[in-house]
Amino acid sequence: MKKGRFKIARWIFRPIIQLLFRVKTVNFDKINLDGRVVIIPNHVSLLDGVFLYLFLPPEIVFVVNTEIARRFSFFMKFANHITIDPLNPYSMKQIIGLVKENVPLVIFPEGRIRRTGVLMKIYAG
Repeated sequence: MKKGRFKIARWIFRPIIQLLFRVKTVNFDKINLDGRVVIIPNHVSLLDGVFLYLFLPPEIVFVVNTEIARRFSFFMKFANHITIDPLNPYSMKQIIGLVKENVPLVIFPEGRIRRTGVLMKIYAG
């Protein structure tokens, strides 16, 4: 069910985002998701997650803070994601398990939006 939702959302929103923001992807067809893949982008705005969701391959799983997932629950229905509590040490165990199973992941290490343009503290969780 989620894969169908993902395809529909991409089909609808990708052209709109490309038009509004003039997004141009380069070499995205060369992304190799074989093996253990963890994508760790910076997090300057809420649109970062949207862009990655729309333009990365659909099999990528987003690691999302439970609070963010709760706040954006409607949109999370369309994304392939897992929710974690950054204060719970067992959350990292879940992430490591997925990496060992060769599930490609996207993790925003700062856990929140950066406002200054400078890398913020990356918490242990």
